[in-house]
Parts: sequence; C-alpha cells; structure tokens
Amino acid sequence: MLDGEDAETRARPEAAGLDVPETLARLGLDPASYVDLLRRFGPQAKRDLQALDAAVAVRDIDATGRLAHALGGASANLGAARLQRAARALEQAAKTGEGDLSALAEDVAREGWTVLAPVTDLGVFPSRSPGHAELPIGVKDLSERRVLIVDDVRANVDVLVTALRGEYKISVALDGETALRVAETRLPDLILLDIMMPTMDGYEVCRRLKGSPATRDIPVVFLTSLKDTEHKAKAFELGAADYVTKPFVLLEVQARVRALLRARAYQETVRELLDSELRVAREIQMGLVPHDFSRLTAGDGPDLFACLEPARAVGGDLYDVFRLDDRRLALVLGDVSGKGIPAALFMVMTLTLVRSIARLTSRPDEVLTRVNEALSADNPSSMFVTLFFAVLDCPTGRLSYASGGHLPPLLLRPGQAPRPLFAQGGPLMGALAGRTFSSAEIQLEPGDLVLAYTDGVTEALSPGGALFGDDRLQALLADAGPRTGRDAVDAVLAGVRAFAGDTEQADDIAMLAVGYRVAPRPARDPAELALDLHATARDVGQAHAAVREFCVACALPAPATDDLILALDEILANIIEHGYRGDAAGVIRLRVRGGAEVMELEIRDRAPAFDPLGAAPPDLSIPFSQRAIGGLGIHLARSVTDTVEYAREGGENCLRLTKRAPAPPVPGSA
Repeated sequence: MLDGEDAETRARPEAAGLDVPETLARLGLDPASYVDLLRRFGPQAKRDLQALDAAVAVRDIDATGRLAHALGGASANLGAARLQRAARALEQAAKTGEGDLSALAEDVAREGWTVLAPVTDLGVFPSRSPGHAELPIGVKDLSERRVLIVDDVRANVDVLVTALRGEYKISVALDGETALRVAETRLPDLILLDIMMPTMDGYEVCRRLKGSPATRDIPVVFLTSLKDTEHKAKAFELGAADYVTKPFVLLEVQARVRALLRARAYQETVRELLDSELRVAREIQMGLVPHDFSRLTAGDGPDLFACLEPARAVGGDLYDVFRLDDRRLALVLGDVSGKGIPAALFMVMTLTLVRSIARLTSRPDEVLTRVNEALSADNPSSMFVTLFFAVLDCPTGRLSYASGGHLPPLLLRPGQAPRPLFAQGGPLMGALAGRTFSSAEIQLEPGDLVLAYTDGVTEALSPGGALFGDDRLQALLADAGPRTGRDAVDAVLAGVRAFAGDTEQADDIAMLAVGYRVAPRPARDPAELALDLHATARDVGQAHAAVREFCVACALPAPATDDLILALDEILANIIEHGYRGDAAGVIRLRVRGGAEVMELEIRDRAPAFDPLGAAPPDLSIPFSQRAIGGLGIHLARSVTDTVEYAREGGENCLRLTKRAPAPPVPGSA
C-alpha cells in the first residue's frame, strides 16, 4: 500500500496519524524500508494494545505505565505523533496518579488502532474495531462467559437480558434459592444480584456464595435501589465486586460487566500459567527422588519402598536412596521447614549436598556434620531441615545411622511391637554452624522393616482438629503387620487419609521403608586369609579388597574394618618405600585371621631388619616442615588398632596387629 507512487495511497497513512513524508526524510528511508518497519511494528503494537487493555482493567499501574512508555517510544520513531502524545499522557498519569487512566487508555487505544489500520491493510494481521477491546493472548473469548441475573422483578430481568444477550451466555433466577442452585450447577463467571428479594435477600445469597469453595471467586455486582452508604459498605464487606444503583444506565452496566469479565479472564490466564509452571516444578521435584528401586536392590539388596506427597504443588520433604559401593546403600529422609517453592529449592540443595558429601565419607555422623556446615554457611532465609541418614550394608544387614533433628524411624520386627529406632533426634540441620552429630548401629534381622517418615504423618489433622500422633501410628502398624515396605507405606497412607477425612492436607508427607530380607552371612570360624604379594601398588590394591571382603564375611563391623584397612595401607606403603626401596620383586606375606569381635593381621617382609616400634613417635605439635622424616605412618597405624607387635623371625620383619570391634550401642541411644 505505501509504495509512494500515488497521492491517494500516501494520504491514507497520513489520515491515520502517520506523517510519512517527514518520517521518510527524518529517517532517511525509502518507502519500501518504511513499509518493512511498519510490518515489524504492527504485531508488537497489537500485543501491547491488548495487554494495555487488560492492565487498565485490573488497575495494574506498573504494567500500564510500562506499556504506554513502549507504545509512545515506538510511535514517535515511526511518525505517529497523535499516538505518541496519547501514550505519553497515559504514562505520566500512571507515574503521578493524576488523571483518569481509563479515559486516557481509551485515547491510546483509539489512536493506536487508527495507526494500525493501514498496517493491517498490508496483510500483517486482521483489523480490529477500536470500540471492542481484545483480550490478552491466551484468554478465551468473552462470548463464552456466563452471566447469572438474579432479580425477583421480571421487568428488570428482561431489561438486563436484552442489554447483555448476544455478548454473553445468560442464566436467570427470580429468587435467592434458585440462584444458589443455578450457581452450583452451571457455574457463572459473573453474577448480577438484586438485594431486596423475598425469602432470601441478596446479602444472604452473596454470603453463601462466598462461603462455598466452588463459588467464592465469582464476582458479584449488586444492582439495587438502595443508595445509602451503609448498604454499600455492607455489600463490599460481604465480598461484592461492584455496586450499581437503580434506575441504572445500561451503558454503564455493560461497561462494568465487560470490565469485570475481562479482569476475571486475565486473572484466570495468569492462574493457569502459574498452575502450569507449578506442575512442571512438581514433575521436576518428583523426578529428583528415585521411584524404581529394582536396580538398587538386585541380588541380595533390601526391600525398598517410598512415597512423597507435597501438601502443595511442590514441597520440602525429601528422600533418597543411592549406592555407595557394591555392598552399601545410603538412605536419606528429611523435612525442610516451610512449604512450597522455597522449601522445594532448599530440599534440592540438601539432596545435592548429601549425595556429594556421602561420596567422600560414608560415616553418618560426618555426613550430617559437613552438610550442616554447608547449609549454615550461606542461609539468609534462616531455613532448616531435619534429616535422617543411614548406611545399610546389604549382605550383613548392619545399619549405621545418624539423625539431624529428625523423628526417630520405627523398627518393625516380626513378633514385636513397633518401637522407635532411637530416642533423641539430635540438632537441626542448617540452623547453626559448629554442631556435631552422633551415630549408632543396629543389626537387622531377616524380616525386619525400618520405616522413616516426616511429621506430615503424625501431625495430620482430623476434622475435629485432633493429631494423628505417634501412638496411633504405632498401633496402626502393629495391627497391619506389614511384610514389605510397600505394605507399611500403604497402610500408613490409608490410615492417615481415613483419619483426616475431608480435612485439607496441611503438611508434606514423605516415607521411606527398608526391609531386610536376606539372612546375614554366618560369621566365619577364625579361619585364615593368606596372601603372597609383590611390592607393587597393584598387589596392594588387591590386598585391600581381599582383606575387606574377609572382614565383612566374618561380620566385623564396618568402622573396625575401615581402621584395619587404614593401618594395612600405611604399613605396606612403608615396606615398599623404605624397606624394599621401590623394588617390585620384593615379597610381602599377609595373613589375616579372626571373627566378628576381633581381627588379627600379620605382615612379613624380607627387607633389612627394622623395628618400627623402636622409633620415637613424631612430635605433632611442631610445624610439619620442621619434623623429622618418617614415623608418621606407623604412628597412624598404632592409633587406629588395639595392639601392634614387632619381631624379627627367620630373616623376616614380622608385624602383628589386632583390631577389636567397638561395643554395641546401648538400645535407645542415638
């Protein structure tokens, strides 16, 4: 259209508020380039005008000023002076609070759509009448909206139906009881409600509408002959969206209905967008926790089952299960303070820290200590988490655990009443740096179940406000007698839901059930493991694996086994480096014998005679750079074992070490 070739074509954009000659001269453009600019300007301007309509309808001042600024700036560059002036006036009014925003917005809409008319003719997008504001993208057509008219005077109803028919779907009620039934069965988007009606007045109708979850968000407009301030105040206190007095002006009623429906449509669009984003957030959160445990429990693994049910779309409860090595599983259950997105983000951070730190140390007390330090170091929101962390040795059923302020899991042993795994939960995680945590162990027996849970279970509320509680939980599990982790979790969920009835879930719920289904390997007789090694790193690595497997088979507790392996590593390193001086042909004979309570280790080599016990222990109080070389390895080996003896026998150096298992924890201690 704007090819610059005939006067009539040039006149159309000028009549539409576009000063084409001045703009072409100012920008130094040819007509074709100007047309290209208009084509690109058109779709965005249309979206801005639509968004401006919606923003003014809901009194979003910030959005109104921002959109007016954008329209004014773009129109100035393209030569639309009248649109620029209208947009600048609206922007100024939004900033100062002075002026009629609705009237100024109508000026912008009129000038804007006038400017866009020639751009529409370019084939960019369909035209739009300036008198009918379009809705934001994604909002349904208002003609699909339903208006319920409630008035006991038929003539008033006829007038309103005539005014609104064709623009919206219409429902009618001639009394309050009928209005409530219609609102429940055919949910309207807006209600025009008379006050003075027989049997049930409009105030009572509004009170009941606002008291029902299904109808409380529907905008109510009172249409009444009651004009005094007292009645108006009562209407708004009951939740009315507007108040129009009779005799009403139809144009005013139409405008108010249109504005409220547009605002409702705008709010619903925003809510749908938020719900969609929360659904994605929930899917992401649920994807962070494992659901299929088959890979983790293959072979002699435990029976695992878990559930996570946030009170909102996302929540702060967490659980996790992951392998530390071929034998051991890490088990995690926690509860972040608060609910919703902040708790979910803190939950993700906690899970990440636990997984990372557990790869460095598998001792439950050390894991909690390090996680607590990391959470406490940078926690401006002052959030905290309760955490239960355990390590299960799958072949033996040995469970070591620690708690950071968490509820004690329940031990379900066949033939016995459910009982808490420990008495004290320890300090909270993330609340304060410098806290320490203690760990304990328990030997699981075949058929044992450990059920860890969050307080969303015990603090579930009945319709009367009673708590589900610990006693009810233990009684439920005693009656159910679950044989598997799924049985235990399903029984608790069913019990909690039956107890809560229609009461809304107030807190997140998470549960993790671990069932030991493999009989422990019997402790081996004090047999002997015999290895002949060469002074190489490869043989040392093989010795580590063989000694650890032997200790596990003999049911020596994991901490004692770790200490024995540490001592072995230090002694073998000394023999290779100082005894054989790196000669790979050097021979080392290793013998291990013992059981679940004590393990003996004998190491022989044919290097020159050397009694490591005769050397003075290193002085650890002086700086490392000033210490004499040597002695630290044997000092470390002696510190982690119970006895170390040396002898020179048959031309060989012979070191004998013993390591005793620690005394079992006192039942009920943490």
